[in-house]
Amino acid sequence: MFKMDAAKVAAKFVEIMLPRFSDSNTVLVMCLELKINESCRKQPRKYVYLMFHRPNNYTKVLWHISQDIKKETEIKTWEVKIDHDSEWVSSGLESPMRKLAEEISFEHGIQLYPLNRFSEAQANFSLFFGSPKLVPLQSYKYDREKRTFVVEYATA
Repeated sequence: MFKMDAAKVAAKFVEIMLPRFSDSNTVLVMCLELKINESCRKQPRKYVYLMFHRPNNYTKVLWHISQDIKKETEIKTWEVKIDHDSEWVSSGLESPMRKLAEEISFEHGIQLYPLNRFSEAQANFSLFFGSPKLVPLQSYKYDREKRTFVVEYATA
C-alpha cells in the first residue's frame, strides 16, 4: 500500500497554492482522514478539516475535527492550532495529528498505528473540501485569546 506523510503533503500544497503574503480574504482548505490501520470490526476514523491563512509572513493552521463529512457552510468556527512564521508545520500539523491518533488509540483501549492519508470520501462526494482548494472569504475574525477563527464565506 502507498503511504504518505499527510502533514508534509499538506504543507507542500500550502507552499505552492497559498504563498506568504497572499490575499487576506483567501484561504486554502482541505480534508484529511485519520484512519486507524488495524484489522478490527469498527475502524475508528475522524475527518480533519484544515484551513490555512497566510496574509503576511505568518501561517495560521486552523482545524475542525468531525466524525462525519461536513459541508463548508457548516464550519464557521475553526480552532487555531498555530499562527507562526516557521514552526507551523511541526506545531500546527505534525504534533496535532500525532496527538489525535493517540487520542483515538486511547478511546479504543489498544495500541494502534495511525495511517494519515487524504480522505477517500473526497472522491465519493462533491464537497467544498473535495481537494485542496483556494476559497474566498467575505470576512473573518481572529480571536487570539480564544484561539478561534470565525469565517463568513464569500457567495458565488
